[in-house]
Amino acid sequence: MVISLFAGNGSAALIYDALPPVLAQLSAHFGGGEYGDMIGQWASSLPMGGIIVGGILAGSIIERFGVRMALLIGLIGFGVFGSAGLWINDAIYLLVSRAVLGVAVGIQLTCCTSLVAHYFHGEERALMAGRLVG
Repeated sequence: MVISLFAGNGSAALIYDALPPVLAQLSAHFGGGEYGDMIGQWASSLPMGGIIVGGILAGSIIERFGVRMALLIGLIGFGVFGSAGLWINDAIYLLVSRAVLGVAVGIQLTCCTSLVAHYFHGEERALMAGRLVG
């Protein structure tokens, strides 16, 4: 169970750690120059907006389906939209997939925080919450 608490953090790190090494190739793939660079910049920054939206939506999803199902939805969304760069060749669809990827991570992060609040109490909760953000 404790491993699942860190799913959101791992996913959030992967959003930003996996993309920078390939930004130059991404820009070149979409024609380089200002347009290609813009696509790379948007691909890098859109997930953060998605995380915000996902965090807002997560409460309703958790309330309706429960924390575990919401976490599963977030994990599946991360898997599908995180791999979208392998099979999407259009800039707009790629950017949309990056935004939805952020939504999936926002849901995961909220679920993980909710699980900490549910399963841990007192000093143990503070320790686990600290581990989530540290």
